Amino acid sequence: MKFALFRKTIADAFDVEPSSVFIVGSAMAGRSLKGPAIDKEYSTDSDFDTLIISESLFTTYVMKSLTMGEGNHSSGLLWEAAQIARDKLRELQVLSDG
Repeated sequence: MKFALFRKTIADAFDVEPSSVFIVGSAMAGRSLKGPAIDKEYSTDSDFDTLIISESLFTTYVMKSLTMGEGNHSSGLLWEAAQIARDKLRELQVLSDG
């Protein structure tokens, strides 16, 4: 249930279908995937990497990055959408404040 809610919240924030949202990395594998921490199991204190596969989202941000003036960056738009999603997930208690 939490995964479906997480997926929908991220999808809504980025205006994509929930089926375009994936959890990858250590959260998917259930343990760390790097170096000396490889034996460390995933916990509620671990972060999780999210992947969005969307041709239209990719195209939108590439085009915005090409048309932005100096000093403006499309990464700011991505950051804003990510913050909206994070705040909503915390509100729904899918994410902790930690």
